[in-house]
Amino acid sequence: MNDSDADKTKWYAADFETTSLKNLETDGCVRVWLWSLVGVTTDEKYYGFDIESFLKQIKQIKPKRVFFHNLKFDGKFIVDYFIRSGKEYGIEYEVIIDGLGSWYEIKWHTDKKHTTKFWDSLKKFPGTSVKMLGKFVGLPKLDAPYFDKYYPKDYEPTQQEIDYCIR
Repeated sequence: MNDSDADKTKWYAADFETTSLKNLETDGCVRVWLWSLVGVTTDEKYYGFDIESFLKQIKQIKPKRVFFHNLKFDGKFIVDYFIRSGKEYGIEYEVIIDGLGSWYEIKWHTDKKHTTKFWDSLKKFPGTSVKMLGKFVGLPKLDAPYFDKYYPKDYEPTQQEIDYCIR
């Protein structure tokens, strides 16, 4: 690990809220409709409403690490976007998945001088849920909004949904 990797001020936790079966049945696809990005050692908080704005934010702030709690799920949306947008595997991004289907890392070479690594916090805290992690670090419990509904592309999340995703 080089010195720049040790700078935890450039580490973030992220979460995606994604559409469900109702959108798949109606639109033929699922997508990210809300995302959050929170500094691990800072008070930085970002959120947005689609995968494009998430990746744009990543390019802008240039984090070293971004942790998803279950990269296997959230990472599929990132890789799908890379494939659909024509990014070149091995040059612009790389993925580490073992033979059993466990996702460990997505490396995104955002430009010639920077790489963001998406890691799976579930590997650091096996057998835990996001709810359990929140309790472990002393975050107050938030009631989960009702997510199993149809989300049109122009849907504007409620403040409760945004706060829940950030938390």
